[in-house]
Amino acid sequence: MNKENQNQIIGSQSEQIPGLSTDCPIKQNEKIDLESNSENQDDSLIMELLNKEVMKGSELATFSGMSVPYLWEGLIPQYGISFLTGASDCNKSTFLRQFALSIANGDEDFLDIPLNIRYQKVILVITEDLAVNVAALMNKQLQIFPDKAILDNITFVFPASNIIKRLDELLSKEKVDCVIVDTWTDTFTGDLNASNSVRASLHPYNELVKKYGCSILALHHEKKGSEDKNPSKDNMLGSMGIQAYARVVLQMKRDNGNSQKRLLTAVKGNYIQDCFKDQSLVLEVDEQTLILTNTTDISIPGAQKSTRIYSSEEKKIITEKIQSYMEEGISQNQMVKRFETEDPEKRSPSKGTINAIVKQLKNTNSVSQSVS
Repeated sequence: MNKENQNQIIGSQSEQIPGLSTDCPIKQNEKIDLESNSENQDDSLIMELLNKEVMKGSELATFSGMSVPYLWEGLIPQYGISFLTGASDCNKSTFLRQFALSIANGDEDFLDIPLNIRYQKVILVITEDLAVNVAALMNKQLQIFPDKAILDNITFVFPASNIIKRLDELLSKEKVDCVIVDTWTDTFTGDLNASNSVRASLHPYNELVKKYGCSILALHHEKKGSEDKNPSKDNMLGSMGIQAYARVVLQMKRDNGNSQKRLLTAVKGNYIQDCFKDQSLVLEVDEQTLILTNTTDISIPGAQKSTRIYSSEEKKIITEKIQSYMEEGISQNQMVKRFETEDPEKRSPSKGTINAIVKQLKNTNSVSQSVS
């Protein structure tokens, strides 16, 4: 395997956002270009496209030069409904509050990935926590934000009912980058396992997106026992209609080997490249400030119930070995045995990890032969 192809899989820490391979569109040395891709698009044209129900194909083609606008580059679109899911007690709400603070602060990036902010405003709907508890948690996270005036850029809503009506009223008065709903399940009435009920509940949110041109990021819970399973959109509680309606589903889970680390994986994305789905961002939470940071580790969801985490250097070595095994034409089962016998003192990758890397290698077209 030549060095150029190897870098397409691994990349170097200086060239990539930690946790993402360099064949992804998000690289630190391209951050300015990425921001301009979303920021330079004409909002009036986008709003026209969002609200036009019937048009000729030739008319639609006039928008052909546009790219998908992202709020959080490559992951969360500026227009549409996205979901964050995960088991209980894995800092999902912490993530959402920090995301809101970063937007309100006008940050250029969030967890080392570019933010494309237009209004520096957020609406944060909170259904599970009381205001007094949210205040205490928010004050912890504010320790790294010197300008406390940014809180005026966040509108907190503690709804009892009529959430769509309240959001409509707020959005009519002030444009925002994102409406965060923590949690969507509490705003839902009906049978959570019935696709038609789910779609009927999400439709008004989609109408808000079209009317006001914003992103909606909603929190939803997972099925009981899913914390021990590999990342998957199928872990979401309720009907498959939820994941089908969402443009993006991000999943957060605890790292089984480190109580302070969290794994963030794009398990569904209509506009997300596969390289985002093959790997997870490894985040670390500071218990004192409740701030999440992006580490330089890479997580590959494996076939085992636990998720194995490899540093960039470890993954480089593993990938080089797998490349050589592929050139020998051996099967993935044989690869597992070779790893175990050649260096028994080191942690061997699972078959699921090997399979994920084989797929990445095949995508580079560096190996033409098939591996069973």
